Amino acid sequence: MNIDNNKGFTLIELMITIAIIGIVTAIGLPSFKSIMSSSRLTTNANMLVASLNLARSEAIKRNTIVYVANIGSVEQTWENGWNIFIDGNGNKVFDEGDEKDTLLKTYQALNNNYTLRVGGNIKRWLAYKPSGLYTTSTGRIGDSFRLCTMDADKNNSRKITLNNIGRARVGDNDLSCP
Repeated sequence: MNIDNNKGFTLIELMITIAIIGIVTAIGLPSFKSIMSSSRLTTNANMLVASLNLARSEAIKRNTIVYVANIGSVEQTWENGWNIFIDGNGNKVFDEGDEKDTLLKTYQALNNNYTLRVGGNIKRWLAYKPSGLYTTSTGRIGDSFRLCTMDADKNNSRKITLNNIGRARVGDNDLSCP
């Protein structure tokens, strides 16, 4: 038996390989976490923009007022989800048992790691008119949503702004996070 023909790794080669993998992982993991966090924020922000666009287009298409309202009883807190609906009974709340109200879509609560808050104009709901313009629960327009991580890092957040005619756009948050 010839010992020189054995193929494989020595213990030293294996230890060096494991050390290199550990170093590369230690360097790359924080960057990967940051990319994943940014991606999740962008996904949640785009979901909100899509829901506002849906409400606006349905109001125009159906020639009626379409509401977007937070789920829950706390004003200005939207991370528990929101409903898009036609308010047939006129009370500005989606009543599940009322056949006059029509639910168009429900957006479920965000992951526990995120908050979604609005400024002082929207509070509980906003409504798109058949013209595509919108109104809010306070009657004033021009407001924004703040999507933040639970660590309240303003640099790791998104701002969804509604302009005066009801179009939403996503940008970096320049407001404080809750």
